[in-house]
Amino acid sequence: MDFTFADLRDMPCAETIRKNAEKAIQTACQRHCRYCTHVVPGGMRDFAVCFANNVEKLIAKVELDMKF
Repeated sequence: MDFTFADLRDMPCAETIRKNAEKAIQTACQRHCRYCTHVVPGGMRDFAVCFANNVEKLIAKVELDMKF
């Protein structure tokens, strides 16, 4: 998930987290570990939802000072 934090600097949103979580799940499943293949998808998706919700809460607090 290290790449998620780098991507969040460029695009701080829930969608960034969801996309990177799916990439992490695919990477874990490609290792063909009997345990990880069954456990990682559910756990990673649950974590991604919680993480995305918290990121969205923080982003909502940001105010931009823009004058047109």
